[in-house]
Amino acid sequence: MTTTDLLARGLPKADTIAPARDFAPQPVFLALLVGAAAQAFRAGTRLRADSEGLV
Repeated sequence: MTTTDLLARGLPKADTIAPARDFAPQPVFLALLVGAAAQAFRAGTRLRADSEGLV
C-alpha cells in the first residue's frame, strides 16, 4: 500500500494508511459514449449530404 508520508509520518500504523481514491470511471465512460454518438451523427450528416445529389 502507498502512504502519504507527510500525513502518516510518526503514526504507529503508517503502513496501513491508504490515500483516498477520488477517481470515478463512470464520467469518463459517459464522455466517451457521448463522443462516439457525436461522431456517429456527424458521419450520418455527411453521408446524407453526399447522397442528396444521387437521388
